[in-house]
Amino acid sequence: MFLPMCMTLRMTAGAGSSALTVAGTTMLLKVSSFKVGTVTGLAEMIIGASYASGPMIGSAIYMLGGYTSVFWVMGGVTATLTFLLSLLQVKVAAETNSTKERHSLALLKTKSIPFLYLLTFVHRFVSFARTSMLGAFLISTFDQADWVIGLSYSVWAVMYMIACLITAKFVNKNFVYSCMLVAWLFNSFCYLFLAPSPVLDFIFHGHKYFPMTFAALLLVNVVDTGQLIPLFQAVLNILIVNGYPSDNASTYGIATALISSSLSLGGVMGPTVSGAMVDLFGFPWTTTITSVLSLAGFLMLSSFLVIMKSTNTPLSTEDDCVKGASYTPPPSLSSRLSLYFRRSTNSYFKVSNVQPSQSPG
Repeated sequence: MFLPMCMTLRMTAGAGSSALTVAGTTMLLKVSSFKVGTVTGLAEMIIGASYASGPMIGSAIYMLGGYTSVFWVMGGVTATLTFLLSLLQVKVAAETNSTKERHSLALLKTKSIPFLYLLTFVHRFVSFARTSMLGAFLISTFDQADWVIGLSYSVWAVMYMIACLITAKFVNKNFVYSCMLVAWLFNSFCYLFLAPSPVLDFIFHGHKYFPMTFAALLLVNVVDTGQLIPLFQAVLNILIVNGYPSDNASTYGIATALISSSLSLGGVMGPTVSGAMVDLFGFPWTTTITSVLSLAGFLMLSSFLVIMKSTNTPLSTEDDCVKGASYTPPPSLSSRLSLYFRRSTNSYFKVSNVQPSQSPG
């Protein structure tokens, strides 16, 4: 009975957390004067703070009152905050949407959105594949006290919080895809030094060093913000370019829901697959695979940008092909083929119907 209850509780908590993330981020973007990068950076910073403080708070409650007291205390805090949140009245001005009603499924017709959804999934898959098996690797590999491992986690979380604010500044200055390219490429190298990778045995000869692992994880946590925070701005820009209204709660909600859905899917798949990989190949080879996935993310993003540029498909309203004119999405492949066939047919019959000129006399 205990296991089904735990699974039900976790699923309910996950669903509630996702709903709160979508609704909260949407309202913050709509009613606050902060830019998109600032809001997403602050949201990720709060998540980083929870990762840093959660284990310490949970351990303290467990030592004072036992295992069940953790659920009573945290459940009581959640219930209290939920009640206070229900009393909060946020006034949102009435919105008029000149475009026809749109929904998230319609985005599948936009070739940019499925790609960004996949990229978000790969990011969360790689991140959770790393973190789910990291603790066991640190404890079993390095002769470090428990407080040293715990302090390392806190340092990594604090640096992630600081990096969120720095990345938000770059995103607000429209360095969206530049941040992502640098982050994906840089992390592909950092993962090689995390365990370190067996492909670097010609350098380290099988030796493992805690300071190097600590530094690699510190850099990975900092650079992770460059992969995640710009993604929301990228999705939002594409929505607006494709006719979704700007500064609109529905548009913010769709963008947040898409990102949250992909993150949740990667969060489920990452620990599951990484656990099997660690059992089969070990943690060093697992980090090598995550390095390859990061490099693949960089190559996919580079190819995506090249294709968008070559087809003159704008990724934001700041693109040259959008400035000063309303953007109409390019026709699909079937429409282009149909148009080409009609033009070719018309041209053929026009030429064949021309009568040869007769010379006088």
